[in-house]
Amino acid sequence: MNGKFLRKSQLLKLIDRLPGTIFEYREWPDGRNVFPYSTSAIEEIFFETPKALAADGNLAWKRITPESTDDLRKTLDRSAAQLEAFECVIQTGSPQDRRHWIRIHAMPERLRDGSTLWNGHMENITAQHEAEESAKQKAALLNVIFENLPDQIYYMDRESRLLGANPACCKHHKRSPQEMIGKTGIELYPAEIGRQLYDEEQEVMKEDKLIRKREKHVREDGGIIHLESVKCPLRSKSGRIIGLAGISRDITAQVNREDELIKAKQSAEQNASFIRAIFDNLEDQFYFKDRQSRVLGGNKAWVKIRGAKSIDELIGKTDIDLHPAPLGKQLFDNEQRQMEANEVTRIRERHTNADGTIMYLESIKCPTTNPQGEVTGLVGISRNVSAQVDNEKELIKAQLEAEAANKAKSSFLAMMSHEIRTPMNGVIGASSLLLGTELSEQQEEFVHTIQVSGENLLTIINDILDYSKIEAGKIDLELISFNLRDCVENAFDLFVQAASQKNLELLCCVEPDVPDCFQGDPTRLRQVLVNLLGNAIKFTEEGEVSVQVSVLLHDTNNHRCQLEFAIRDTGIGISEEAQKRLFQSFTQADASDTRKYGGTGLGLAISRRLVELMEGEVWMESQEGEGSTFRFTVNLPIASMPAKKAETACSDQLPGKRVLIVDDNETNRNILAAQMEQWKAIPEVFAHPELVIDHLKNTPPYDIMLLDYQMPGMDGAELAKAIYKLPDYPATPIIILSSSYETVPSHPAIQARMAKPVKMNKLRQQMAQLIGQGRQLEKGESHPDEHLRQKKRLPLRLLVAEDNPINQRVVQMMLQRLGYENAIFVEDGQEAVAAVIDSEYDVILMDIQMPHMNGLDATMEIRKHIGKKDNPWIIALTAGVMEDERKKIMDSGMNGFLAKPLSVDQLEEKLEDAAEIINKR
Repeated sequence: MNGKFLRKSQLLKLIDRLPGTIFEYREWPDGRNVFPYSTSAIEEIFFETPKALAADGNLAWKRITPESTDDLRKTLDRSAAQLEAFECVIQTGSPQDRRHWIRIHAMPERLRDGSTLWNGHMENITAQHEAEESAKQKAALLNVIFENLPDQIYYMDRESRLLGANPACCKHHKRSPQEMIGKTGIELYPAEIGRQLYDEEQEVMKEDKLIRKREKHVREDGGIIHLESVKCPLRSKSGRIIGLAGISRDITAQVNREDELIKAKQSAEQNASFIRAIFDNLEDQFYFKDRQSRVLGGNKAWVKIRGAKSIDELIGKTDIDLHPAPLGKQLFDNEQRQMEANEVTRIRERHTNADGTIMYLESIKCPTTNPQGEVTGLVGISRNVSAQVDNEKELIKAQLEAEAANKAKSSFLAMMSHEIRTPMNGVIGASSLLLGTELSEQQEEFVHTIQVSGENLLTIINDILDYSKIEAGKIDLELISFNLRDCVENAFDLFVQAASQKNLELLCCVEPDVPDCFQGDPTRLRQVLVNLLGNAIKFTEEGEVSVQVSVLLHDTNNHRCQLEFAIRDTGIGISEEAQKRLFQSFTQADASDTRKYGGTGLGLAISRRLVELMEGEVWMESQEGEGSTFRFTVNLPIASMPAKKAETACSDQLPGKRVLIVDDNETNRNILAAQMEQWKAIPEVFAHPELVIDHLKNTPPYDIMLLDYQMPGMDGAELAKAIYKLPDYPATPIIILSSSYETVPSHPAIQARMAKPVKMNKLRQQMAQLIGQGRQLEKGESHPDEHLRQKKRLPLRLLVAEDNPINQRVVQMMLQRLGYENAIFVEDGQEAVAAVIDSEYDVILMDIQMPHMNGLDATMEIRKHIGKKDNPWIIALTAGVMEDERKKIMDSGMNGFLAKPLSVDQLEEKLEDAAEIINKR
């Protein structure tokens, strides 16, 4: 018995010394599992003792990676079901997170209790697996080099039959790889050249030598091509010559510039491998790096250009080590981004050599990947193109500038027809409105709209003339006396409607120490303000746009002032790169902005020149996403102008009067309070309307109140109604300040409404009038005759698609004249389609040229969604008058058109026609 035990013990020791581990693995249907027996080597695989695994097999499962766990589970289930042996490879992890690759062989058997017992063998094959991965990476590296080298690479067998060629070689021969494989030079070249190449190739292989030579080839079209070629024997692993490898470079341009041929380079070692024979004889720089951009290797040309004696001095270094700051960091970051995106890049780089000279390189950089597709590093090939850059630089610069200027000017001229006719709609439309009104505040607005639209048209036309004059250096300024505040405030008039539609606050602050009157050119000054204000509102979707005027320098001896104008917005901001292009002609911050926002791209260029003529300068401060501030200065002589009679009368009414100001916008509160103090009134300000009522109950009555309309929680009209109910305040005049005073409801508490930004002279007159006369009918209430046409109002649900703010305002006032107070306005075709899908409309007034989606495309989309030709009834608002343009309108699915400029009568007639059709449905 002792003998048997001894033999068994010896046998177990022998088994324990075998490579890998012998094991038994048992698994029950309820999921329990153990290793009843295993040799001690199993601890190197699962990092648990055989004793521990005999008690709980799950300890081994915890060491298997999640990916391998799923695969092994499926394998065991299949083996147990079919009682068949299996073989698989899994991955385990050590407590130190070192991964091991394990090969498993096992045979199952079913035991009486229903459990399955596997007898098998495990072996750690990590070293073998890593060696295979390394070989695959090297193969991938060679393939990347072969496919991306710009030079021709080819290799052939002992009979000079082509076995392979890279894309550059195929392109040179104008043949596909299939057309070239298996052919000799005799078949690919004319007879004499082909035979010469064949003999030369045989000589290389038979005499076991490397040759470098220049070849002269005649193309099919008779042209001459010069190639510099390197050919060397190709060997098997045993060292036997099995073929030839070659590389050829097109040096035609170089040969044409040189007087004599360059001698062939020194032959490479005959026993060198195929890839090293190519790399070490390349004049181009070749290098490869790991995933962290550390140098792994490079050819002699690259080592030389780095100023090193051998590649060993460069191994492990990055561009941060090899280049001066900040170039090194920039190159490093670019490579990391490229590997992250796994993309091939072809770029021209500017490098500083070790001796301080500048070199331009044409570089191709290709990420290398492992078999799993993971990026493992990068291969780069660079060619010195410094001479070419020197020759091309001036020519390319001039050519690009000329092309850009021509393209921009062509686009500018093409859009002018539409740009000129669009503001004409405002001029004529407002004129038609004026004919039906009396001289009330509303009529003053109509008159002003006519003026603004006419000036807008004139501005577009003048932009062209101004730009021509600027280029010719012949632009001049007028020298007349003007009121600065009027000039600044009038610049806002064009944008009140646009700002109201966006719920933007328009703020105007002229500092108290700024003189009232100057001598200069108010039209040109207003032109600069309009350009900058227009851009600010155009690129601001929420928040505020403000203009602040302050004195930088007051020269009392010469009676001159240097003024600074600051136009601030809370819009999209402008990147540093885009800021460099801002004040150039025919350009905007982003080329796509021309389509999205419109504009000629001349405004800022003209503004800069005008400011320079006024002895000033213009600049900007901006951060992308946080808004912009455009600043400009002007140097103007101070003028004296007599005060207007109305202003003289006002000056007697306001001193000492108590004024309550309620506005949630801090800037607006400060502006109004400062102005009241300048007029010697006594202001008291509140930001929250909810606090005002309690305050009024415990303070003497105010002489007048200024209430903002749009405030959170309680708007100005609601606050006015609440104040009106207080015992001491029914007679206190209240003025509502609103971006669009027509939206303010009528109420006895409200004596006047004024549009923002408030014109201070008008505010002063209105306050003086109300304080002097007491409560009266609110100015701006319509004359009874004004609503006569409303009696003819047809019950139509109206949608207006129009991107131009002035045209929106004209159409809105025309519709209000006809009794349509609740028409819905959208700014482009996309918004029109969305509105029709969400709600029902009887009639759509559709502009043709709009950003994002024009009126024709929008109509087709609406017809596609609704499926009816006359529901809704769509009327085009078009500046086009040609017959083919009108045909396009009707073909798109519209029911009629109105030619711009519009008139109230024509609009009323079209709506009556539409209503008649709609009522017949």
